[in-house]
Parts: sequence; C-alpha cells; structure tokens
Amino acid sequence: GSLAGTTLMMCNGVIVMGSAIVMQTNSVMSGGHAEVGGYVVAAIDDFVLGVVLLVFGLGMYELFISEIDEEAMGNGADLSLGKRPEWLQTKGLDDLKKKLAKVIIMSLLVKTLGFFESVEVSGSTELLQAATAVTLCSIAMYFAGLGKQDPITK
Repeated sequence: GSLAGTTLMMCNGVIVMGSAIVMQTNSVMSGGHAEVGGYVVAAIDDFVLGVVLLVFGLGMYELFISEIDEEAMGNGADLSLGKRPEWLQTKGLDDLKKKLAKVIIMSLLVKTLGFFESVEVSGSTELLQAATAVTLCSIAMYFAGLGKQDPITK
C-alpha cells in the first residue's frame, strides 16, 4: 500500500508541476505574469510525501518480510537497478524512525515555505514572527543532520 501511495504522490507532483509550467508558459505568451509559487510548493510537498512513503514502505518490507537482494533482482533481466542508496537501506527499527523523522521535518519545512508564500507581512511583529519561524526551521534541520554519518569515511 505504501509503495502504491508513493507512485500516486509522485504522479500527482508531476501533474501539479506540469500545470504550473503550462500556466506560466501561457501567461508569458500572453504578456502577463502568473502566480505559480503555490503550485510549485504543492508539487514539492507531494514529492517529499512520496519519499516518506517510499522510505516507510521499503523499510517495513526489509524489517518484517525479507531483505531486498539487489543482485537477485538483476539476474535474468537486462535491467539491473544496481545498489540502493544508503538512505533507502534500513538496518533496524530505530534507523527507520530516524530516517522518517528527517523526511517528515523536510515536509514540514516545505509546508512552512508554502505558508510564507501566502502571508502578507505588514508590520514589525509579523516580520519578527516570520524570522522566528525560519530560525526554528533552521535549528530543526541542524539537529536532524547531527547524527549523519558520512558514507565515504565509513
């Protein structure tokens, strides 16, 4: 179910991004300007949610059903997918939770970006609140990346 959701979210992101491109192209051809920022943020949010579902689906499969053997998948077919990236390999439930937490933080940052696109800053209080929100988002991303190991130096 999660992997089907991944496909749906990725396809929806492509459709939303395509509609934004069409709107912008039509607007430029007619000499105007279209506000497509909301569509772009929505498409990025769909892509990030698709990645959340992909990480969750592959992680749950590997933890509870069977390990995914990349070499066996390439045998008998001309298409070899190669080795999965490190961020898609799950070594345990805690590892899966950490990866999901990082991707969910990224999704929340995209939602915050979408919120800022629609907010009108009219005074110093609103500006201070917006700056505080950006600072808190930056701190969250910093702490999300603290436990990161460099795959080259392993």
